[in-house]
Amino acid sequence: MRVALITYEYPPDTADGGIATYAVQTARMLAGRGHHVEVFAGIREGSSQRNDSGAIIHRLYIDNRATFSKAVAPVFASRHSQVGFDVLEGPDFEAEAAGACELVPDVPLVVRLHTPACLIEGIEAASAPFRWRCRRRIASAMRGHRPPWHPLHKSHDAERRHMLSADEVVAPSRSMAAWVQRAWGVPAERTTCIPNPFVPSPKLLQIPIESETNIVTYVGRLELRKGVVDLAEAIPKVLRRFPSTIFRFVGRPLSSPRPRMQMDEYLRDRLARFLGSVRIEGPVDPEEIAGVLANTDVCVFPSRFESFGMAAVEGMAAGRGVVCTAGTGLEEVVAGGRCGLLVPPRNPAELAKAICYLLEHPAERMVLGRVAREHVLNAFSWESVGTVQEASYHRAIDRRRGRPLSASAARRAGRAAADVAGLPA
Repeated sequence: MRVALITYEYPPDTADGGIATYAVQTARMLAGRGHHVEVFAGIREGSSQRNDSGAIIHRLYIDNRATFSKAVAPVFASRHSQVGFDVLEGPDFEAEAAGACELVPDVPLVVRLHTPACLIEGIEAASAPFRWRCRRRIASAMRGHRPPWHPLHKSHDAERRHMLSADEVVAPSRSMAAWVQRAWGVPAERTTCIPNPFVPSPKLLQIPIESETNIVTYVGRLELRKGVVDLAEAIPKVLRRFPSTIFRFVGRPLSSPRPRMQMDEYLRDRLARFLGSVRIEGPVDPEEIAGVLANTDVCVFPSRFESFGMAAVEGMAAGRGVVCTAGTGLEEVVAGGRCGLLVPPRNPAELAKAICYLLEHPAERMVLGRVAREHVLNAFSWESVGTVQEASYHRAIDRRRGRPLSASAARRAGRAAADVAGLPA
């Protein structure tokens, strides 16, 4: 197959999060399985074209990510006229492949779910003060609008319509698939669940399972959705039982519950009495993650919602004991609790108990680490994921070819369906 991936995020130039990790793993997986793969990605300085393990990478400079979809479209269309791509894949975020579909409406489209913007906004709104939510609801109603975090708010139209026009929607977890089916009316027959592919680096696999560092590490963006505030509330409870424990927050800070305050500053203020036991660090280069994980006993991923959780997969590959939240994609990543401990989201007391258990029972923690590493090597391997991903692409191609409407008419029909799908006002 000739596969095109459109994604602003792609290492190393725009390695901003899980989308980037997914994109590079997928490009290398497909190229390694004999497919022709071209990636159309962003870059923050200049432009370039190069190869990455057999995949051709086109880099396009964009000073504002929101304009990437339109800017990349003519570049993709030009290459499509030469290559004739069989299928195009793009992320849900910012509907980054939508511009390409406008110029090349006949290309079969696969939309890969990560986390829609309205879901993130909904989680943040649910954590905001009740009076603030009421004011926003009233103000929106007076203008004849839904509140900004509602799945059918006009600010989310681009992502929603793009997804509903796709030939195949792929979710990395059942919880993510269920959300888009419920909130945006994505048909179940066009939705499939495929875990993200992940082949650990040799550095991760060389980390000894045995560890005794007394360090508990969180890796990921410092944001409300990721549960870092819940972890901050759990830290004093753990330190009362294990006062020599060190907690590390590794990741890029975003906004906090306090206006005009970044999350790293918020955490330092919230944990001011415990800063001798807390290290709030910035983001690290992907190549440095193995060093971070080698110097830890327990990895904590307390997300209030997570579609998958690539950072947790890296922690499992390193053989660490992991604590994750139930009812999210993380529960599926740890095989329902077989490869790590599960706690309810937004429950600092249970989170503290789980951390204490792994600190108190190192032998059991190491058993979990061994099981977790083996699970990553089997469940997320290119062999396991590649076959089902190829089948997903073939379904998208067959649907596009088998539709009675023309491709452009089908896309318009998808947009019309988007206008009436989803939740009630």
